[in-house]
Amino acid sequence: ALPFANVTDAVIRRELKSCPDMETFKARIRDEIFRTVREIVASKKNLYVIPSPYLSLFFDGCVERERDISLGCKYNNWGLHGTGLAPAADMLAAVDQAVFEEKLPAQTLLAAMDANYVGFDELHSHLKNDCPKMGNDDDRADAYAVWLLNTFAESVKGLKNERGGIVRAGTGSAMYYIFHAAEMGATADGREADVPLPANYSPSLNVKLNGPVSLVKSFTKPDLRRTINGGPLTVEFSESVFSQEESITKVAQLVRLFVRRGGHQIQLNTVNRDRLLDAQKHPENYRNLIVRVWGWSGYFVELDKCYQDHIIRRAELYREDIAVAAIDQEGVDRVTAAQAADELLNIIGIDTSFVLFPDQEGRVILSARSMGDVNVQVVLEKLGGGGNAATAGAQVPGKGVDEVNDMLLQAIDAY
Repeated sequence: ALPFANVTDAVIRRELKSCPDMETFKARIRDEIFRTVREIVASKKNLYVIPSPYLSLFFDGCVERERDISLGCKYNNWGLHGTGLAPAADMLAAVDQAVFEEKLPAQTLLAAMDANYVGFDELHSHLKNDCPKMGNDDDRADAYAVWLLNTFAESVKGLKNERGGIVRAGTGSAMYYIFHAAEMGATADGREADVPLPANYSPSLNVKLNGPVSLVKSFTKPDLRRTINGGPLTVEFSESVFSQEESITKVAQLVRLFVRRGGHQIQLNTVNRDRLLDAQKHPENYRNLIVRVWGWSGYFVELDKCYQDHIIRRAELYREDIAVAAIDQEGVDRVTAAQAADELLNIIGIDTSFVLFPDQEGRVILSARSMGDVNVQVVLEKLGGGGNAATAGAQVPGKGVDEVNDMLLQAIDAY
């Protein structure tokens, strides 16, 4: 997979200080994309594909040539995923505005990134909240996504794999978005080091979105015919969106808008927490319940419990725009909790999230994120925590998850 975000971050760290303008900087990004793509293609040699005699029966030429499809067929095309497109576009937009327009010294930006923005609160807030972000129908960010995908398409043009097939660019991520995020620190768009990349063709986590229509408009600006090895635009709604016929009609209109504007894959998600919990207790009643898991779908009752719990996350809406996830089980760590809090903010309509879980030392750990008007630092200070308005945490010793959850809800009510 071409790691858009990693490539962009690497060039920022290595080249930004020597670039006099944005066009020079973009040229460096283009060179790195071309180099990375060629390196990836060149590394995929002597691949072993599991033989499939039955599948071979359905493809022209296999029987006639007495050749299994695993050894090649008439068409032998490969596809390359592209991870972190939106964060990469957001980074470019932030560099354009902050460094080349507002004249922020590149060295200051790099120092803030190296410090994970600790001690750079004002700059962090500016990059994260004031600079353009893909998903809001803002051409200042969306144009960079268009350019990045066009550059990706150009980089694979004319390339052949070892079986003579072409190489196709795409917007999917599979599981690479997890691996690629782990390789990066804080980035120029204001993303902190522990925040994961979005899956597939989706906006950055922790981005305040104007709404689903702006989201669809942003993600249909690129010419997706050139990057057809694609992944879906994932749009997650709170369950209340589907409670009225009018809302369902609007969602259908949203899908129609996506298709008519040239989109090629869209995935709509909504999870009913009570139904999933009941499915754990009475699996015989939910044999056909299908859920979306990291890049793939499966029957909920056939998943291991750890995956079921991961999907549920005991998430519930507290008020219309606040999500609280209380995970009363061992084995959860701070990174997982932070990722859970980030993911909850991807649900359309959720501006604030809280995740709490027990640790091995008898404490309940809380992680909070906010993209709206709720100052999570003020809320968690009532539980002995701290942080800043957008990101905060707390540790409560000597109490159980349910008791701390009640304390949290009281603190939210008192806010």
